[in-house]
Amino acid sequence: MRAPATPETTSSRTGAQSPIGRDGWPWSQTDESAALGVTARREWPKISVVTATFNQGAFIEETILSVLGQGYPNVEYIIMDGGSTDQTLDIIRKYEDRISYWTSGPDDGAADALRRGFQHATGQFVAYLNSDDVYLPRTMFAAVEAFEQSGADLVFGGLYWVDTEGRLIGERRQAACFNRGYLYGGMDILQPASFWTRDAYERAGGIDPTFTFHFDMDLFYRMVLQGARLKPVRHYMTCFRIHPESKSSTLADTYRRERDRIWQHYLDHPINSLQGRFFRNLGRLHRCLGYAVQGDLKWLLGRIPDRIRSRRSEVVVGPRTRWM
Repeated sequence: MRAPATPETTSSRTGAQSPIGRDGWPWSQTDESAALGVTARREWPKISVVTATFNQGAFIEETILSVLGQGYPNVEYIIMDGGSTDQTLDIIRKYEDRISYWTSGPDDGAADALRRGFQHATGQFVAYLNSDDVYLPRTMFAAVEAFEQSGADLVFGGLYWVDTEGRLIGERRQAACFNRGYLYGGMDILQPASFWTRDAYERAGGIDPTFTFHFDMDLFYRMVLQGARLKPVRHYMTCFRIHPESKSSTLADTYRRERDRIWQHYLDHPINSLQGRFFRNLGRLHRCLGYAVQGDLKWLLGRIPDRIRSRRSEVVVGPRTRWM
């Protein structure tokens, strides 16, 4: 797993070296483009990134810098603000000459804002980045490389969980899994570390604004059911921030309700039926083999203490699922 912002040996234990910070990325940036041979290539496919935000002034500047500082020569950045009353608008205006489109006004939630934002997107590849999350260096290059080498419709990479101050909480590496294994919970696709083709997004019908939390999962399920080709990327792409105001921390009931709605609507078999468990465990086995082949089995076993600590905590302190 390539991790340009941190050594590969970085521990997932709390207190380990963070991949972001005021003294490092994305505040202190170097020109990555020359080292990556940008000038040697005449054309780069356009990537459109949408950020929906509302009163995230404490974090959004870091988010913006992580997009604009990629060194990728063909980025379309779109920001949809829900009518913020904090310093968010001042921060957006600070960078508006490098932002392709932005607007501020009432919306019907993040899903509605993102759906409207994607209507402005013209890139071949698209993604959205939450206004408290951070892309890591070279993420866009890694995504485009994966698309071009694999012909995939959706690529997804590794991710770090960080707290309010950017301290490292945990990490996720990715390995291959077959589509049905994904649908039945044998793996997950972490939205902040994923990109997909605009064609696949439009074929799937775009983001469903009736969801509050799981609009990403709903979108990915529709893509997969239409035969989308998935490709894991051995690159840490994003830092996902967990803090008291984040939806991941405050909407647990909505999370479960919308997840169950998706399972009931799209799956041929109940998630915990014999067939559902078969596909889920087959997906897990497939992923474990993938981790072993790519040399990540020791890392996988080392995540067990973090999972136990997280699941026992009354507040969200990291990833809570039992498996991988």
